[in-house]
Amino acid sequence: MVLENRVLGTRSALAAAMPKAHVLPTLQTNAERSRSFVIWNEAIRKAPNALAYLDACEPGQVNIAKIIEDDHLSAVTVAYDAPEEIRDGIKRGTVLAAVPGAFFLQSYLAVHFAVQAIHGGKPLPHGWLRIVPPVIDPTNIEAFIKAWAEPQTGLPAFYKPQVDAALAKGVDAGLQPMGNYDNPVK
Repeated sequence: MVLENRVLGTRSALAAAMPKAHVLPTLQTNAERSRSFVIWNEAIRKAPNALAYLDACEPGQVNIAKIIEDDHLSAVTVAYDAPEEIRDGIKRGTVLAAVPGAFFLQSYLAVHFAVQAIHGGKPLPHGWLRIVPPVIDPTNIEAFIKAWAEPQTGLPAFYKPQVDAALAKGVDAGLQPMGNYDNPVK
């Protein structure tokens, strides 16, 4: 469902921001990196002047960045994940930005609330907390890479603003009913 939501969200945002842009149908790419590369290489060769290329899966994102760089294309790409190849692409300017999943934030906050419930006597929250992941771009890529070099201390420091913002909201104010989990937030 996550990948489908990524595709639908991207298509909706593109339609709203650039209503005259022609968005090609979604490619049936592959989770295996080498197969994904072949599919994307062929697609980009067919449409070398596209404004952007996007894939909802990490292998496709990495391959798109590599093809854009290797072929010296003027297109841009944004990634939903931030493996080393994408981080390096952001540093070199071939990837505009990455908006990776907020897995550290989700885990940190889940443990925080569980500890508060177990050791602090507070009720365990019910529902889900909408966590907005940070955009990783040239302004913070070095800090992001540094955070991953020493994850035990680096990640808490890097994500501190998002953790503080989530905790400042208060659990009751930020939780959504479980039934709303897959519905877009407006």
